[in-house]
Amino acid sequence: MSREEQNLLVLANHMLFDSDNSVILHLLNNVSNNNLTEKILLCASGIRETHIRPDGYYEDWLPRYLETDFFRMFRMSHATFEQLLKKVCLKVEKKYAHGGHLPVPQEKCLLITLWYLGKAETFVSIGDKFNVSESTVLHVTESYVATVASLATDYIKWPNAAECTVIEQQFKGIAEYPGVIGAIDGCHIPCKVPEKHQLSYLNRKHSHSILLQGICDANCIFTNIFVGFPGSAHDSRVFQNSSLYKNIEEFGPDTYFYSKYHLLGDSAYFLRDWLITPYIDNGRLSRDETNHNTIHSRTRVVIENTFGRLKGRWRILQYVNAYSIKKIVLITTACCVLHNFTYLCNDHMWPESYVDDDEDDLSYTTSRSENISKQNTTKRNCIKDLLKNNV
Repeated sequence: MSREEQNLLVLANHMLFDSDNSVILHLLNNVSNNNLTEKILLCASGIRETHIRPDGYYEDWLPRYLETDFFRMFRMSHATFEQLLKKVCLKVEKKYAHGGHLPVPQEKCLLITLWYLGKAETFVSIGDKFNVSESTVLHVTESYVATVASLATDYIKWPNAAECTVIEQQFKGIAEYPGVIGAIDGCHIPCKVPEKHQLSYLNRKHSHSILLQGICDANCIFTNIFVGFPGSAHDSRVFQNSSLYKNIEEFGPDTYFYSKYHLLGDSAYFLRDWLITPYIDNGRLSRDETNHNTIHSRTRVVIENTFGRLKGRWRILQYVNAYSIKKIVLITTACCVLHNFTYLCNDHMWPESYVDDDEDDLSYTTSRSENISKQNTTKRNCIKDLLKNNV
């Protein structure tokens, strides 16, 4: 807290007993533009913050937004938005509204897109709030979603050797599981699909979805994603068709795991030297194997938390009504980019009440015998022995 704010806090304490708020109101109009300063003075005067409802047109209500309102409506702070706008402006071309109107400002286009992804409202409703036509909302969101998705190579990246050292320690801090640089899992994105794809995209709950395969670090930041496989697919099949798996097969696991690290996955995946899964519970697990599975689960759950935060913040992922597989993939990718971007900007303090904790795992984790090599078993057994004293 700055010296100015400390002095104001002392002053506010005395003014709480003063019925005349004129001095405080004068200070509100003359102190430097500081959110904490405003809150101190407002508390002292007994004046409550007035949260602006987005009634009327965007040009009228946005300038009156408090920072908390902006965060709630656009899923990020204003400072993070300004950084994102700079990145997007470097890539996107100016788009014109239909009917010969003036170009829609890029700031407004990005705000429309964030509202669409975060609030999941109809194009008509969004158009009313931002004073543009339904067709303009459609074209703006298509263009800017694609632009944000194109930033994936910049913001969803596999860690280098130095970064892996840090990530491994962060994962170890969760439950002492060693050597982990990522947790992998699949997440269903409910969506509307074209008639010809109805059957293949039907998941076990008899609803349509596409699969988002994600790998994240200990801080809930995606380091790899693979989007678009039908909801009927098994997690292991999705993984084996991903570019990451194909690259590991072609160039060797050392390219990604530096001869010592590994991922954690649930029992839907096959055990490998670089992908450690829990022991299959056949009713005869030893105490040490059960202990291993418990610690494995406590560490791996970070990917489930990541999916919950992703879908809670970008609510369009709770049901994507795009009716095009390509668009659904772009929307999902864009949301993952925005998830990482906000976290990398230290804008990750999303309220727990907004987190989607209803992430029902539809993965096909039916019992099966483990088709594993002796080398893979040896590594997992070594880890199991290391974890004996950790409960």
